[in-house]
Amino acid sequence: SYADTIRVTTNDSNLPQVRIPVALTVNSLPVLGQKIYTFSVNIHRANLDGSGASTPFTNVQRPVTGEVDEVNRKLYWIDWTPDSRIYRADLNGLNQELLLSGLATPVTMVLDVPNNHMYFFGQVAGQVYRLSRADLDGQNLITIGDVPGWNFSGLSLDPVNRKLYWIHLGANNDLAETGVFRSNLDLTNKEHLVTPS
Repeated sequence: SYADTIRVTTNDSNLPQVRIPVALTVNSLPVLGQKIYTFSVNIHRANLDGSGASTPFTNVQRPVTGEVDEVNRKLYWIDWTPDSRIYRADLNGLNQELLLSGLATPVTMVLDVPNNHMYFFGQVAGQVYRLSRADLDGQNLITIGDVPGWNFSGLSLDPVNRKLYWIHLGANNDLAETGVFRSNLDLTNKEHLVTPS
């Protein structure tokens, strides 16, 4: 996987610039070669140059996002049909498992494989989103907390500093509450890092 950091300018005069970790995860297993996964009407898998495109995942109805677990050779994804579910399967589409169902419309997720956790934001009411955590097998689902706003995306994990990063729009299009945010894994010490100009 590729990992790096980007510099962003903040609203905090004491911390005018921060570095945010970014990552593009592809599976690089020798048996399957390097692949990229995309989510739309189906889950598509292809080589990094776009060749060898296929749709090896079955019973997929409305996948919206996903994450690769390179250690355990699994793909996790959110499917909105019929009742907001999270699935996982082998990277070749076999051994599909339903992990969670009846969720509050999850929209973005990230895996914390070394600690056996997945985190995801789901829309619970209008412009309120809930951060939840579960084990990688779907057990021990807990609610961490609710955050006002909408259009949450880009949930990412800094495994070294144990921070979550995400993007969302402010409730009622409030630009002061729009941008890039980070917090501890339990949503404490929430920081507004970037506001669009």
